[in-house]
Amino acid sequence: MITGAAGLARAVDGRATLGAGWRVVALPRTELDNHNEGDVRNAVELFRPDVLINCAATADVDRCEFDRDWLLPSTRGPRFLARACREFGATSFT
Repeated sequence: MITGAAGLARAVDGRATLGAGWRVVALPRTELDNHNEGDVRNAVELFRPDVLINCAATADVDRCEFDRDWLLPSTRGPRFLARACREFGATSFT
């Protein structure tokens, strides 16, 4: 499972990198809001990934200085993803 599929994860070609036999689920923010712990938990429970790669982040550093909500995917999201991965037995790279 790859988060942030509309941004950084576009550079990750899961099928080529992970090889044959792996099913890759790439979720953009429109499908997984990683500021919402319930949404994160539900997605990890639904897809039951063996491995989760978190590519969801913001690159707009200037906006982060004045808009705390803009920074949430980069701060809360990894914590929520790690908790869900522990709960459902996935390895996480975030």
